[in-house]
Amino acid sequence: MDQAEQKEKFKKRIINYLQDKWDVVFILALVLGISLRLQYLTINQAVWWDEAEYLSTALHWAFHIPYEVNYHRGILFPFLSAMFLKIGLKEMAIRFFLVFIPSIGVIVLTYLLGKRMYNKAVGSIAAFITSTFWVSLFWGARVSTDFLGLFFALLAFYCFWVGFVEQKNTRYLILAGAAGALGFLTRPSNLLIGVILAVFLLITERVGFLKEKKLWFAVLAAIVVSLPYFIWNIVQFGSPLAFTQGYDAGIQANASFAWNNLTWVYSYLNPIFFIMFVVGAVSVGSVIVGLDLLWKKQETKLKPDLLSILTILIVLAFFIFYIRSTEDRWLLPMSPFLFLFAGKGIVFVMQQAEKIQWKQKINAGMVVLIAVLVIGSYMNYNQADQTIQAKKDSYVQVRSGAEWMKANSGPNDIILSISRPQTMYYSQRNTLSYSEVKNEQEFANFIKDVKPKYFTISVFEPHPGWIYQFIQNNKEMAVPVQGYFFDAQQTKPALIIYQVKQ
Repeated sequence: MDQAEQKEKFKKRIINYLQDKWDVVFILALVLGISLRLQYLTINQAVWWDEAEYLSTALHWAFHIPYEVNYHRGILFPFLSAMFLKIGLKEMAIRFFLVFIPSIGVIVLTYLLGKRMYNKAVGSIAAFITSTFWVSLFWGARVSTDFLGLFFALLAFYCFWVGFVEQKNTRYLILAGAAGALGFLTRPSNLLIGVILAVFLLITERVGFLKEKKLWFAVLAAIVVSLPYFIWNIVQFGSPLAFTQGYDAGIQANASFAWNNLTWVYSYLNPIFFIMFVVGAVSVGSVIVGLDLLWKKQETKLKPDLLSILTILIVLAFFIFYIRSTEDRWLLPMSPFLFLFAGKGIVFVMQQAEKIQWKQKINAGMVVLIAVLVIGSYMNYNQADQTIQAKKDSYVQVRSGAEWMKANSGPNDIILSISRPQTMYYSQRNTLSYSEVKNEQEFANFIKDVKPKYFTISVFEPHPGWIYQFIQNNKEMAVPVQGYFFDAQQTKPALIIYQVKQ
């Protein structure tokens, strides 16, 4: 076959592929998802606290800059970031390879999982919703671990579905175990993946799943991948489960159940997609009625809905009853399954529209599809854009101040800042917090002990009230040397740097 024939064959293959409207929807989802994420990739001017913790940990591991690693942060993201920094790559490479690429991967895996669990139509629509999902667009513009964690979580679900529900293929189950472990190493809350799959197996297979050797290969793969992390926890913090400390803060504080987490179901979907979600979720009743058939292994058609329902409910329950607080990104593992139900709803409405006898020859189903996706996606984009634009310059004064202190200090100098992670990351200097110092005298002793060159006061984190009195009473010791403001007229101070004279 010559080159011309190869080109013609490839052209025909592309044309045949694009004749399926659901393939076109998926391609549009990818193009739109990539375009929107590239639009916001460099928009934010400074990192926030959580971002800086991961990046500061990476700097610490790569270049031995003093920094206390947070025990409850996932280890994989900063470890990979440290590898990038070590070979000379910068923050943009971390953003691209560890945030942007996984975010696109989430779109692809949502399609593949939806296609396997339901059909190509549901998978394509869910992928399209994912591509414009406002939470993904907002956090995809930041140094976020959420998408790397979500990518591995979806990969685990996909490999489990193909390897156990469809084929009982050992290779896929091993991949599922390894992917689940990598998700856990990225975000410890991804332990919920194992809980969800265990409950799913208990309902569909009863205790018989414990005798499935192929499943134990998945468990073994998860243990092998996670074992170095548990060993590191023992060496570093004295306990293999050190990462669990702090996750039960809500329980320890006797906080009320966080029922407000239920509102995220609506917030994730926006009005039009939520309506479609409700339509698609009507099948929940069939699952409940058919639980006895699932238990007797006599019904397989209900398994997709069962896995979707379990994922949504278990994720919600974890944050309602255990964590008892939340941020919009924390519940991301349930989002693809919300979108799958919305996809089912849209397909159902399309089918009903196509039954109507129209005077003009129009494809009513396509009209519904285009209208719902365009309107819903625009609402997603509009919400994301407004939030991103409003937050893009936040903490820029902390960054500027830290970079100034880096330029006006030596590698061994110490800085005191309540915005510790951000200051350490941008200054690359040993940075300590004074948030736990109780009064002026303790602060004076603290300064005498650690001998910092600078300390900062800003509006970005809660500062102890006594610090302002300390400055008034120690003008010869604390000398203001640089300031940053919210306005050009310099009437609204954001951050002041004080040099310590001893």
